[in-house]
Amino acid sequence: MKCQGKLLPTLLGTVRGTIRRHLLFTPGMKVIVAVSGGIDSMVLLELLQSLDEYRLHLVVAHLNHQLRGEESEGDETFVRAAAVRYGLSYHVQRVDVAALARSEKRSLEDAGREARQRFLGSVLREEGAEAVALAHHGDDQAETVLMRLLRGSGAAGLSGITHRSGWKVRPFLDATRQEIVAYAESRNILFREDRSNADRSFLRNRVRHELLPLLATYNPLITRTLGATASILAADDEILNRMAEEQFAALAMVAPGEIIFPVAQLLLQPDGVRYRIYRRALRELNGDLHGISSRHLLDADKLLAHSAPSCSVSLPRNLRVGRVYDLLRFSRTKLSVVQMEIPIDSFGPHPISGGELLVSPVPSSYPLDSLASVQILVALDDAPFSWSVRTFREGDRMIPFGMTGSKKLKDLFIDLKVPRHRRREVPLLCDREGRILAVLGVRRSAQASVTAATREAVLVEFFPGET
Repeated sequence: MKCQGKLLPTLLGTVRGTIRRHLLFTPGMKVIVAVSGGIDSMVLLELLQSLDEYRLHLVVAHLNHQLRGEESEGDETFVRAAAVRYGLSYHVQRVDVAALARSEKRSLEDAGREARQRFLGSVLREEGAEAVALAHHGDDQAETVLMRLLRGSGAAGLSGITHRSGWKVRPFLDATRQEIVAYAESRNILFREDRSNADRSFLRNRVRHELLPLLATYNPLITRTLGATASILAADDEILNRMAEEQFAALAMVAPGEIIFPVAQLLLQPDGVRYRIYRRALRELNGDLHGISSRHLLDADKLLAHSAPSCSVSLPRNLRVGRVYDLLRFSRTKLSVVQMEIPIDSFGPHPISGGELLVSPVPSSYPLDSLASVQILVALDDAPFSWSVRTFREGDRMIPFGMTGSKKLKDLFIDLKVPRHRRREVPLLCDREGRILAVLGVRRSAQASVTAATREAVLVEFFPGET
């Protein structure tokens, strides 16, 4: 298809101003142009070709989503021909987006977006380019802001699409769809129609064809108004993100699979900074924020004021936030707890889950007051080998050293403020009868204590791993 009409040069001036203000390109830069074959991307390709002052080295990239049968094949053929016509090299890839959506349990829109991200990133690296140019424009910005508002989003989401995000640049973001159509008409630019853009089962299409026209009856400049609002929020968001990054670096205790913050210090932060700290932690754990909404951030924040010493909320994609006494813990949910039981039947070093155990013979007169917190003495004649090291089980009891009665390990953990998520990771040293000789690194029991009558004593030293 092609458009014909009167020359309206406003788009070129708008784009040149955007490029200058946001430093999107430098002369001679190698740029990947994402081209679907639709009017927006075909106008983008034509316009970037015409920027003589930049002499950009352009490479065309097209992803065939395989969603529309022969039409998708026609788009691919059309883009290949356009690249040849412009004398440009090109990359084409086919991805079954419907199958990807099913396998990753995403919507078609999300799966398509993820597929494009992966494809364009790989082309960028292969070509050694500096940027990927996308054809998002002001109307796309307005639609995005409204969609995020409908789904529930804070200022970060309502700041919409940015002119530059990493290696992606958007020269059309200050232009309208009307300007793009007028430019296509003036230059007789060929393009393909994507009939799925009229499918109102997609939220974006309903916003485009129903909600925005309705809002335009209240404000004819609604597209530009939403774009201006997004720009203001983006400027505020930049400052708050900088503050959040500083506080994240100062407060976060990062370990494999978890990030922990002191509750007292979080409460000193403004709400907007706290929410961004939460987003930063979740992104660090999962790579992105897919499925995370403002409601999830508010649920996490409510834990700071919770009266219970231990409470948690589940988030999408196996993420969890828990309040553990005076700490707030972000983590990935463990799908199962592995029960550990390792035999200890000789002197020497023994690797165990969570560290290493060193068992050494010592005189029965070994001074008790010289023991470190990770050392215990055991009377071997009262608890002969074979021993074992295992994990916590519901109902476990022991007689803590210095006491005469037994105590539930669960209660001992609570008294010592051992977080619930850590209790099944604490190794227990047991004798052949199953009696607990020590909660390693936490407390030893009164069982098999060394006395004046002991003939053979053993020193057990626990060396915890990094966690």
